[in-house]
Parts: sequence; C-alpha cells; structure tokens
Amino acid sequence: MNTLLHSLQTLQWQWATRRIILGFAVLSWVFLAQAESQQAGSTPSPLTKQDQEWIDETLKGLSLEEKVGQMLQVRCYADYASMDSADYKSLREELHKYHIGSVVLAAHINRQGLLRASATDVARVTNQLQTDSKLPLLVAADLERGVASRLNDVPDFPWPMAFGAVGNATEVERFAAITAR
Repeated sequence: MNTLLHSLQTLQWQWATRRIILGFAVLSWVFLAQAESQQAGSTPSPLTKQDQEWIDETLKGLSLEEKVGQMLQVRCYADYASMDSADYKSLREELHKYHIGSVVLAAHINRQGLLRASATDVARVTNQLQTDSKLPLLVAADLERGVASRLNDVPDFPWPMAFGAVGNATEVERFAAITAR
C-alpha cells in the first residue's frame, strides 16, 4: 500500500511539474511575442479563413483525451543514435499514446557538464518528431544563455545577470538578435 501511495504521489508531482513548465513556456512565448510585436511596431498576422477552418475542424475532431494530451509536455534529447533506437521509439510511443502536444529539448549530463548536441542533430530530431506527431508540436528549450546552453559550435553568451550588470540595452538586443537567428 505504501508503494502505491508513493507512486501516486510521484505521479501527482510529475503532473504538477509538467503543468507548471508548460504554463511557463506558453506565458514566456506570449510575452516574448508581444514584446517583439510592440518593439517592431507591427501587429500580429491575423488568421486566414483557411487557418481558422483548420483549427475549428481539428478541435472538433479531437477527443477529450486528445485535447488533454495537447496540454502535456515531455522531455526529449537530440542525441538519439537513430530514429530506430529504443529511446526514440519509446518517445514516439509516448507521443502517440498520450497525444502529447509539446516537447522540451534537454541535454544529457555527465561529469564534465551538459552534453550538447549539434544544430543538425536538433533539426533532425525535431523534424522527425513533427513528422511522427498527429498534430504540430510546440517545441521548447531552456535557452536563457542563448542556444549555446543546449547546442555546440554556436556563440556562447554570459548569464543574463551579466547583461543587467552592464546596463546597456543595445547589447541585450544584439544578444537577442544573434540568438533568434
């Protein structure tokens, strides 16, 4: 009975953590998109009639279980040996079984630190995930220091606190522009 109780508590904690992460990711995306739109002096592109029809038809065709699954996010890595590896197959099965709507790119860790993937590997994995998913996936990553915090062979930047210490908004904008490319 204690094992069952412990398992249920662990599942509750995992679900709560996933909801918090997904909520933070969505809010971050919304705030960044809004800030970018305001900074550029532009307005968001309105949905076309075709876009709205696709959204309406897609939502009508989803079961409640699929709609709930669209609010879930799972961790994935970009260093799968192949798309036929047991780890990738397990991720693909999870995407299908739970109707996952979002993935967060992570990096494995060893004694020296993060094992960063190449940009090509990340593109290969995310493209395959999009192909394997019934619906388009939201792909997230922890990039507070730029893409170098997850990828190798890309520009590395200091922690955000360093930009605050410098007090130069132009440098922050340069960092953001380089990261966005």
